[in-house]
This record gives sequence, structure tokens and C-alpha cells, in this order.
Amino acid sequence: MNTWGYEPQVWRRALAEGSKVLMDRASRRANQTISYSELAGQIKSICFNAEDTDFHDLLGQISEVESQAGRGMLSVLVVHKNGDQMPGRGFFELGKALGYNVRDELKFWTEEFSKVLDAHGSKGGAHLNAPGLEYLPFFPLGAIDKNRRITEIAARYLRAMSKISK
Repeated sequence: MNTWGYEPQVWRRALAEGSKVLMDRASRRANQTISYSELAGQIKSICFNAEDTDFHDLLGQISEVESQAGRGMLSVLVVHKNGDQMPGRGFFELGKALGYNVRDELKFWTEEFSKVLDAHGSKGGAHLNAPGLEYLPFFPLGAIDKNRRITEIAARYLRAMSKISK
């Protein structure tokens, strides 16, 4: 394990802090994603910037361990603060290195997102059995405009959810 020159116990503490933040996020019913900068700021044992290579390697190590344990790539929850609000290139590159099919990045992301939330006990919203809604309770809203079909599904989901909550 590369510790980037940090003492191994300090690196392990940073891994534990990052994992805990992400697992806490995954167990929520809403607002599961976190920006790179917000996560970097919540790791106290090492002062990371969101762009640091060592920070991204730490995320990769967390995801590799979680994926090998069958719980999905936990860093799926870490997204760009602005713009596409999706994970960065490194997430998809690591997925490919771990043997996942990442050709359709949006599909891969939503599948991993769902797997992580399921593994960490999040209900992610009400699960409806309507066709086409299987990913939506887990789908980060920032990516919905990527595809008109997803936007239509989102509208149906929100209508259904408003009926359930009445």
C-alpha cells in the first residue's frame, strides 16, 4: 500500500476517516453524494486538497477494499461539486482496472451507486416496482439532464413519491 510518504499509522487513520464519512453518507436516505473538496476537508489526520494525487489514491484504496469485499466502489459517492456532479476520470479508470465494464459510464455509475447504498443500509427513498424506476431512488439529481429518458423517469418518480407521501 502506497502511503505517499506519510507514516503508515497516519495513512491508515486517514483511510478510516474517509471510509467512515463515505459509509455514513451511504447510510443516509438522501444527500448521499459528497464533493471532493468537502470530503478532503473532513479527513483530519492528513491535510488534503481535493486535487491532490495522494487524496485520489486514498479514495482508490478505499474503493478497492470495499469492492473486493463485495460492497461496491465506495468512492462512487464522491463527485464534482460543479458541472456534471459525477465522479472524476480516476473513478472510471479504477473501475476498469478492477474488471468492471465501464463503457457506459452513466450505467456503471448508477449500478455502483445502488450497490454501495444497498451494502450500507440506505433505503435511498421508496423503492417502487414500476419499470424504469429501479435506479432513480439512488440517482444523483445533477446527472438527470444527461438523458431525456431519465428526466421523464424522474418526473414519473417524483409524481409517484408525492402520492405516497400524502
